[in-house]
Amino acid sequence: MAVLCAGVSLLVAIAGPPSPVAATVPPRPREVVVLYSDRGPYVDATLEASLQTAPGGAHVVTENLDLSRLDDEDYARRLVGLLRRKYRDRDVDLVIPVLLPAIRFMARNGEAAFPGVPVVFCAVDAGRLKELDLPPSMAGVAGHLTGLPTIRAALELQPDTRRVVLVAGESPIDLYWRRRVREELRVLEPRLEVVVPAGLTMPEMLDFLRALVDRTIVFFLIYTEDGAGSLYSTDAIRLVVEASRVPVYAAYEPALGSGVLGGYMFSYERQARKAAEIALRVLRGTPPREIGVHELEGNAFMFDWRQLRRWNLPESRLPPGSEVRYRPPSAWDQYRREILGALAVVLLQAALVVGLLVQAGRRRRAELEAGRLRGDLAHLNRVSTLGELAASLAHELNQPLTAILSNVQAAQILLSRDSPDLEEIREILSDVASDDERAGQVIRRLRDLFTKGAGEKAPLDVNELIREVLRLLHNDVTLRGALLRADLGVGLPLVEGDRIQLQQVVLNLVVNGLDAIGDQPPGERNLTIRSSLERTKMRIDVADSGPGIPESDRERLFQPFFTTKRSGMGMGLAIARTIVEAHGGDLSVVTHPGAGALFRVTIPTTGAGAH
Repeated sequence: MAVLCAGVSLLVAIAGPPSPVAATVPPRPREVVVLYSDRGPYVDATLEASLQTAPGGAHVVTENLDLSRLDDEDYARRLVGLLRRKYRDRDVDLVIPVLLPAIRFMARNGEAAFPGVPVVFCAVDAGRLKELDLPPSMAGVAGHLTGLPTIRAALELQPDTRRVVLVAGESPIDLYWRRRVREELRVLEPRLEVVVPAGLTMPEMLDFLRALVDRTIVFFLIYTEDGAGSLYSTDAIRLVVEASRVPVYAAYEPALGSGVLGGYMFSYERQARKAAEIALRVLRGTPPREIGVHELEGNAFMFDWRQLRRWNLPESRLPPGSEVRYRPPSAWDQYRREILGALAVVLLQAALVVGLLVQAGRRRRAELEAGRLRGDLAHLNRVSTLGELAASLAHELNQPLTAILSNVQAAQILLSRDSPDLEEIREILSDVASDDERAGQVIRRLRDLFTKGAGEKAPLDVNELIREVLRLLHNDVTLRGALLRADLGVGLPLVEGDRIQLQQVVLNLVVNGLDAIGDQPPGERNLTIRSSLERTKMRIDVADSGPGIPESDRERLFQPFFTTKRSGMGMGLAIARTIVEAHGGDLSVVTHPGAGALFRVTIPTTGAGAH
């Protein structure tokens, strides 16, 4: 024993103390295998970046198991053998299955494929996760994949939507989501018709989408296999978006950016971040059974700014808190220096702008004052016209007043008798009341036409407006020995206008026509007024048989204070054109010297029929 101890002491002395470098050898990188069901990578970047904080860092390897289309026992058995052989010489520290088929595979075959390796899963619907019998070696995070919030948001964004088309393939997982979302959307019936095309090949589905009508949206679910058994992966949504003539929505984050408008997205990135937190705990020694399943409310409303612009949809209708992606950099981000320079120039010009605003205010006040003066002048024109019609109006009022006087005198005679005839007196009093009403109508028409100011615009029957003016001018036409012919169209639409102002236009044109034919021989004093529809505009023509208007006067005819009458003010036609143009119409003249003149008024119609 003494000899042995001495030998050991000698070896220690020769070799020296243990090397400090050997005592601080860094741990090896952790081997992490990510298993996708059939597509990816959705979470690689997030997982790899988050797992680098593990002791020694992490080396992430991905596998695509193609389980959405080949989920049967024989394929699973062959897949187990393949994975065991592929990773038998590598120390796998953690397996992360992504999506339900891969998670189901690991729940059933994880121990056979990766013996003794813990499992952390993610990107699975919590409702479907309950279908699985998870072993103690599995922990992870689950979310909630749903379609109803996406469609509710679409109805707010496009309130005229009346139907939604659910696009899904024909594989078992495709059919599951098609049935589930179809059931969710029943609460929106009958406001929304849900269309579920089934059994179609991909070309047939694309033709169906190209033929969609307006007020329709498309909700893309999942498409791994079509009705003919052809397989599709991430290219399916691209084909659907390119074919659809209406906006396409989706409910999972990877679809954003492929042309879909947006939706209530199942966020793979948020799932991956939470799964990475759980994975780090497992890599540091926490058993998965102590962690269990975490349900993450990680969905969010996400929309593509480019698609909002494409379909001309306002961001103001998006749900509160929505995330809008792919928005281009703002002008401030790109041209900050240029904007600051322009702002300096604007500030230097502020005094000039203020001066221009003051000048504009003065001009506006001047325009208002000019408008008031034009109104006063129009009223003066109507009063002047009243003076020209004084003889005619006196004759029209004299008839009912004379009749009233005669009837009253007859009644007095009857009442002076011993036995007055009461029935005849009642008839006389009835005649007095009728004549009084006639006189009152004349006065009311005069008061409406010559009152100062203008009423509000309202739907008007042009023919009735013309008849009112002609009733007012009836005696004047007779006294002048003129023949007035009214050719009024039948069933004409209404116009939107001010009754008093438009009556003034017609009155001015008819009185001008009567003045124009005043020097013609008796029997040749003809005046015609017509109303007709010219496309979407009402047309009023006033034609006379007078001498016409010289060519030299036509250019100045509608100018203020220009007149061809000996006692005219020169404002009638100017005011008439101003009124017509204020109603969105036009007043023009067609004249042939020696053959009379025709004044034409056109005014837009309302489209409604006349009473």
